[in-house]
Amino acid sequence: MNRRPDREFPTHDAAKRLIATSRVAYFLRKVDGVVCARAWFGWAAQGPPGHAHGGSIATVLDETMGVAVLHSGYVAVLASLTVQYREKVPLGTDTVVKAEVCRTERRKIYTRAVMRCHEDGRLFAEAEGLYVMQNLEQLCEMKDLPASLQKPAET
Repeated sequence: MNRRPDREFPTHDAAKRLIATSRVAYFLRKVDGVVCARAWFGWAAQGPPGHAHGGSIATVLDETMGVAVLHSGYVAVLASLTVQYREKVPLGTDTVVKAEVCRTERRKIYTRAVMRCHEDGRLFAEAEGLYVMQNLEQLCEMKDLPASLQKPAET
C-alpha cells in the first residue's frame, strides 16, 4: 500500500549546507610530521541541538588524515573511514585534530586521527582511514583536477 505521510519530514538545515563547518585550519608539526587541525563548529554544522553533526566531525577527521597522506608524498583517495564518537562536540568549541600515516602496504595507506577539546583535552572522536594510492591516469579521469596535477597537453 502506497500511503503519503501525514506530515512532511523536515529537512535539517545542516544537510542543505553539506554539513559545513565554520572554521578549520591545518598545520604541520615539523618535529614528527603529524598534521594538526584546529576546527570550530558553528550553527551550520549542528546535528543534535547545540552540538556538531557527526558528519561534520567525520569530514574534518577525513580531511585532516587526507592532508597527512598528501604531506607524506602520496596521492590517494579514501576507501574506508571508521569513526568512534566518544563525546558530543558542543557548538562553538575549539577542537584540535591530530592525524598521521601509520603504515603503508602496497597501494594501501593506513591513517589515524583523534579530535580533542583544545581547552581541556577531552576526547571527542577517533578515526581510522584507509586510503588507496592513485596514479596520474586515474587522477586525470576525475573532473576538475587542479592544473598542477593535469597531464601536459601533447604537442
